[in-house]
Amino acid sequence: MLHPFIPFVTEEIWLKNKFDKSNKNFLMYKNWPSGKAKKDQSQKDVEKIINIISELRSFKNELNVSPGSFVDVSMNKITKKNKSLMNKNEVILKKLGRINNFFDKDQNKPAATLVISGDIFKIYFDEDVDLDLIKDNLQKRQNKYQDELDKISQRLSNKGFVDRAPKNIVEQEKTNYSNLKDDIKKISLTIESL
Repeated sequence: MLHPFIPFVTEEIWLKNKFDKSNKNFLMYKNWPSGKAKKDQSQKDVEKIINIISELRSFKNELNVSPGSFVDVSMNKITKKNKSLMNKNEVILKKLGRINNFFDKDQNKPAATLVISGDIFKIYFDEDVDLDLIKDNLQKRQNKYQDELDKISQRLSNKGFVDRAPKNIVEQEKTNYSNLKDDIKKISLTIESL
């Protein structure tokens, strides 16, 4: 990998240590290694950890909670395999996810529900986070999305629009409709959990 940047050094190391087993001598004549990297369980675990941290950060962003604020997380309703993974990587998750504590049981205080890959996490925010304000903001956003959804629905139910508009525009409207519907459902679940 260093050869393109410092060829004189790498060529010298190659020749002095006799790394060439085909007796072609020079490193510059060798091909790059080929083949695919194998995905083992540790790589899948790292991807899961990255996903958990990313989802948690995105969730805080959606709720307009400061990215620097710490949370507590209840792992009551996640699979044993994922719970074990989180316990093994607790230090990394706490540091990168800005998590104070992991709880095995749900706490008796207001929380938001976050679903990550089918697992349900309860997120408990610091006391300085105003959950009522978050709830109000989410309801406003939900109403805005509902208005947009109604407009798209009206356009799609208009036979004249569907017949005259280019197919890619109609497909884009259908995609927007589906995405807004999913967003509204997600916001509803979050509001219910607060």
